[in-house]
Amino acid sequence: MPRRKKSNHMVTNDIVNQIIAYSGEFKKPLQIARLIQPLISTTTPLKTIARDISNIVQKHKERINYLKEEYTKSILEVPIAHKRVRLDRLEDLYDKAYAADDLDASNKMLRSAREEVEGPKVNINLLNMSFLGNLTDEQIAEREKKVVEGIRALTSGKGGTEKEEGVSVLPATQQAEIISSK
Repeated sequence: MPRRKKSNHMVTNDIVNQIIAYSGEFKKPLQIARLIQPLISTTTPLKTIARDISNIVQKHKERINYLKEEYTKSILEVPIAHKRVRLDRLEDLYDKAYAADDLDASNKMLRSAREEVEGPKVNINLLNMSFLGNLTDEQIAEREKKVVEGIRALTSGKGGTEKEEGVSVLPATQQAEIISSK
């Protein structure tokens, strides 16, 4: 059986060290092949380079694992990992959008900044609609009637239904105004 010719396009220690460093940053062999191909001036296909990189990675697994550990520990060295940096960058983008009278972009930056500080907003109405989506109109009307009756009972002092429905009674409900669609 004929022996496959070994590719020798990655012979320098500098290139091997670069491959090890990229692997320590969790890059995959094909990604690394794309990054180093310009450095090795070869016409060898990327898949062949990636296969050779995989072999190098296997040989240097212990060193790569150490580099991966160090890489993950240094997350706070990445500026965008800090909330303050992200907010500053959003502020800069907002200022540019506002100066350019780009109302849509400036509103988007304001929403992004609010989400960064407060977290994402959940639209309760959409949640309620998806919960009620499986019910018929009659079932929804019946459920609404029961809720209104339960609230009336709570505010009039009759009570009783709060235990069944799992409703907690707050002092403010004694003075709450009942709004009905009738």
